[in-house]
Amino acid sequence: MPDIPLTPSRSVLDVDPDTIGTPARAPFVELGLVSCFSFLRGASLPVDMVKTAYALGYDAIGIADANSMAGVVRHHTNAKKLKLTPVIGCRIETAEGLAFLAYPTDRAAYGRLCRLISAGRMKKLDGKWQDKGACDISLGMLAEHSEGVQLILLPPDDLDAEFTIRGDSNVIPFPGSDLEQEAVPQELVASFPNLLGFLSSQLPTLHHLAASRLYRGDDIARIERLDALAKEKGLGLLATNDVHYHVPQRRPLQ
Repeated sequence: MPDIPLTPSRSVLDVDPDTIGTPARAPFVELGLVSCFSFLRGASLPVDMVKTAYALGYDAIGIADANSMAGVVRHHTNAKKLKLTPVIGCRIETAEGLAFLAYPTDRAAYGRLCRLISAGRMKKLDGKWQDKGACDISLGMLAEHSEGVQLILLPPDDLDAEFTIRGDSNVIPFPGSDLEQEAVPQELVASFPNLLGFLSSQLPTLHHLAASRLYRGDDIARIERLDALAKEKGLGLLATNDVHYHVPQRRPLQ
């Protein structure tokens, strides 16, 4: 019997780019898609995502795997073959429970984003060696590496959820005081709406708040609340949908 390979061959998009016309500007494209490189989160290969996007008439497609850039090379290569614009980025999920879509705007920003992910996968926040497959990224780490990285904040399902943010105080101890000669740890506990102002001030490249349907009966009220929160904090509202890229009737949120 012939030998059966232990792993299937890599899926390849066999097409001549010279035979493909540039697609027209689409009214809506998907951002924030996760591929099979997000373990237990996504199932599709980047090549299959690109082929589906092209079949639906998209002119671009964005990939954002969870704390990983593993799928961006295949995503970029196959998108270019079909004359689609590949929006390269990732989904940064922080230790505080917040999530951002992160898209570098130039090569230097791409390098900073990759170093951020490598740091989170190498060590835990307490400095110990990281567990296999885990990635710990704090808001402070994200802020240090966010120059040139366009950030889109993904709101939690429960908009009234509270988050605890640990940081360093900017209080400078007086000589002879009992305070140690270093920054004093402090905690900020706030609900998501009350946290938006802090996040926008600490992350200068955060310009958008994402909105997507949860299909649980309160989508209109939820999106209107997100729109009000975004306007209050000087942010834009961006429609994103994570998993239904196969629906040809998909349109922007109204």
